Amino acid sequence: MNATMSPTDRTAEQPLLLIIDDDPAIRILVSEALAPHGFTVESAESGERGLVVYEQVHPDIILLDINMPGIDGIEVCRIIRALPQGQHVPILILTGSDDTRSIEEAYQAGASDFITKPINWPVLIHHVRYMLRAAQALSDQYNDIRLQALLSSLMALKCGTFDSLEEMARQTLNLIAPEPLVQSFSRSCALYLMNDEGLKFVGQTDPGLTHYPERIEGLSTQSLVAGNGFPPWQALSLIEADRLLGVLLYTPATDNGAGARIFKSIAEKLTHLLVRIRSELEVRLTASVFANTLDGIAITDARGVLLRVNSAFEAITGYAAKDVLGKNIGILKSGKQDKLFYRSLWNGLQKTGKWQGEIWNRRKNGEIYPEWLSITAIADAQGNVAQYIAVFADISNQKAQEQEIRKLAYFDDLTGLANRTLLSDRLRIALAQSERTDDSVALLFIDLDRFKNINDTLGHSVGDQLLMTIAERLKDMFREADTVARQGGDEFIVLLTNLGGDKSVAELHTAQVAEQVRKVLAFPIHLAHHELTVTGSIGIAFYPHDAATGNDLIKHADTAMYVAKEKGRNRFKLFHPSMAERERQRFTLETLLKKAIENAEFELHYQPQVDISLKSVIGAECLIRWNNDQLGWVSPMDFIPLAEETGLIHDIGDWVLATACERLRHWEETQAPFNKTCSYLAVNVSPRQFAKKDFAQRLRHIILSSGLQDLSMLELELTEGCLMHHSYESIKTLAQLRNIGVRISIDDFGTGYSNLSYLRNFPLDTLKVDQSFVRDCIADSKSRAIVKAIISMADGLGLSTIAEGVENHEQLTFLQNLGCRVFQGYLFSKPVAIDEFEAFLNESISVLANE
Repeated sequence: MNATMSPTDRTAEQPLLLIIDDDPAIRILVSEALAPHGFTVESAESGERGLVVYEQVHPDIILLDINMPGIDGIEVCRIIRALPQGQHVPILILTGSDDTRSIEEAYQAGASDFITKPINWPVLIHHVRYMLRAAQALSDQYNDIRLQALLSSLMALKCGTFDSLEEMARQTLNLIAPEPLVQSFSRSCALYLMNDEGLKFVGQTDPGLTHYPERIEGLSTQSLVAGNGFPPWQALSLIEADRLLGVLLYTPATDNGAGARIFKSIAEKLTHLLVRIRSELEVRLTASVFANTLDGIAITDARGVLLRVNSAFEAITGYAAKDVLGKNIGILKSGKQDKLFYRSLWNGLQKTGKWQGEIWNRRKNGEIYPEWLSITAIADAQGNVAQYIAVFADISNQKAQEQEIRKLAYFDDLTGLANRTLLSDRLRIALAQSERTDDSVALLFIDLDRFKNINDTLGHSVGDQLLMTIAERLKDMFREADTVARQGGDEFIVLLTNLGGDKSVAELHTAQVAEQVRKVLAFPIHLAHHELTVTGSIGIAFYPHDAATGNDLIKHADTAMYVAKEKGRNRFKLFHPSMAERERQRFTLETLLKKAIENAEFELHYQPQVDISLKSVIGAECLIRWNNDQLGWVSPMDFIPLAEETGLIHDIGDWVLATACERLRHWEETQAPFNKTCSYLAVNVSPRQFAKKDFAQRLRHIILSSGLQDLSMLELELTEGCLMHHSYESIKTLAQLRNIGVRISIDDFGTGYSNLSYLRNFPLDTLKVDQSFVRDCIADSKSRAIVKAIISMADGLGLSTIAEGVENHEQLTFLQNLGCRVFQGYLFSKPVAIDEFEAFLNESISVLANE
């Protein structure tokens, strides 16, 4: 027996469902669908096993497949209904949608309702809950009211007392005129009544009968009906319509059979009384359920004219009973379903007498709402439909939840465009259609140019608004038949279909579309007091000409997009087979990069930073280098962007920091090369590294692990983008770094969307003048002005400046005249390995003295 939870483990609030189906997939899916909604699920793989499990666990509801080998579902239903506790358990039949014959047989066997395959899981959950609610309401009221009313009608018998039975005889048999009846009943006798648990002992007139309850309980219904007795006692069965209501025991007497005739008459009277009580209870229960159920109920005549509605109908529809009684139920129609829908509904009612499903109706205030509706036809004595009973529940909240789930599952949360899941589904359909029609399918892979700069500089909030604006522009450009999706980050995909079978025609049309996309993207966007101009690089691939699968189509369009970026951005490129080599190289590079740290393939090179006034090296910048056995030396320009994109930058950045700290700790212990003025190493920190909330804690752990004592020997070089991204978090992280004791400099200053106010808010030590300004400072007046402004501003803020990229004496002299003291560049040394760097330090005094 497979189960998600044993019956003894579940709580009283968890309903227990038994699924009997020979299909293991159905059993698993039912369990997975219902378990998250608070159900305990037991399962059985056959009708025979299902009956065994039923006796073991006594489920609250049964989900039963009709077609099974061995004992089929209809026979299982009949057997369960014949069991003492199986009369009221809801049984939901699983069947094919067109299997009307089996549905009719299932109802005759005692099925409560049916649901068709393939299973609509939200509908199943709602249906099971509805049936349990109805069954529980009936069961609770029936069990409580039935026993109470029954015992009350029998004059509230006090079990085990002579007086109670004699009192019952006097009051419940008062319609029997001859006094001997009452007197006869008052002699030795005992009464058992049937409830849902079996025969229940009510009372006796002779204490000598007390050992007979066990013997009565052990008898089968058939033996009782046959009149088997318990000498010297006689048993009379109280039976109505082949249903056992109770057993009356009495002592046979030598009165020429008069006593037997009297007790038979008493048994008949008791039987009639019990039948009348049961009928009254059922009427009372039906009225109570009708009035108190949370589901709307409407009763109509055969023409659909409303005869009766309950209070839930009034609450759901907004119509008072007086407003609708005598009118056709069609007043609730929403107009959302067509004539074909209602024709199918009525055809189903005529064939099976039942219909169930989702329908849209209209409230009195005009609001259209979804409901789950079940209609049952009630026939008269001649078999003609006399009435219809409609039971319905408002499923507006459920539909809203389903819509929200669908939105989360298939649409991008930020832009509302299709997400990867929906794109994959649309792509699969498009390729299948292309196979049938020979039409081409085009996929445009769009990546925004330099979006990262905007995101890092102006923050994610502005970046998100920019993405939403771009998404709206793209949506407005395309037909509903086309798919516009967000692949992730600043990447978008457009899927074009029905382009015809001629590739050249498809390419021409798609190129025109791509050019229009390029122009639309480039329109200025006004956000957060900024006018932004964003361009896009677009790669295009065609099915079936460029790829055999959807994944390959996306991959090849992605490759073409990277080629467009390499060619200068703000353009589109069509995929060509020669581009596949670039794609292969990129994949190889990523694979090898993942193993580089593990294989110890990285090393640090050091570029001196020289204080020209002191004529000495005061520090150095650490620069990572990668030497791979397969690829040789790989440029940081090639692997650092890939590391950023894949997230490997965190592990690589930690390795650089750890290696630099270990080198500093070694120099700290040996006092070399810090025997002169060289006193620190500068390490570049990626924006993605810095953005991690635990960056300061990770750095502290790295420093402690290295054993470094003088933390001012470590300098972190951050870009402006690091600081502008979530400035509050940046201030918090910088304060933590300041508390640790490391130095902080701003690298490539002036190249971003600078907000100079951060210079006074952030705890900084140094500004590095970007090499692009240094390179052009002699020939370009604007670059000279920018360099002059940076050095002057740094001096006014009490910050030191380092000019990087110094390659000749003319640049050096110009920068010195502006007040810059520290320089870095090929004029002094290129980045070199540790041995060369230490040798350079030993020679630097004499070399620099001659400069």
